[in-house]
Amino acid sequence: MATLGNPPIILLDEPSAGMDPEARRFMWTVVEQISQRDKKSAVILTTHSMEEAEALSTKMGIMVRGGIFKCFGSSQHLKNKYGTGYECEIKIRKPKHDEILQLAESMGFKQDVFAKINIEDAKDQARVAKIDDMLIDQVKANSLGSDLIFEAA
Repeated sequence: MATLGNPPIILLDEPSAGMDPEARRFMWTVVEQISQRDKKSAVILTTHSMEEAEALSTKMGIMVRGGIFKCFGSSQHLKNKYGTGYECEIKIRKPKHDEILQLAESMGFKQDVFAKINIEDAKDQARVAKIDDMLIDQVKANSLGSDLIFEAA
């Protein structure tokens, strides 16, 4: 509806959010045609997707905290200026029950490693093992480290 009448400026906020890949590509084609036909409409869009920005834009800006522009330029300019470093994706498989028991046995644990323990006792053992206090503070019932402990009744 917003594109009827060839408006001079079209503002799109996250236009492809939640779309499947096929619908997203179709939408990109439509937006590209709008911005390229007769060169009468300028399209301004917001996105978190660098792929979408590269597909639809000739110029890009990086905004911080919803309004402060950190950089503005072509895709290549932004990549040259901010594209340093590496991206690493790590997936960790949670060990199975019998694998934990085998490891505990190999380490010399004679007690049941799945026995319930008190949170404070677990924290004390972690301090003895010289684990960083910041990590120890994350071990709380119903919190970030809750899968690491079993609260005694």
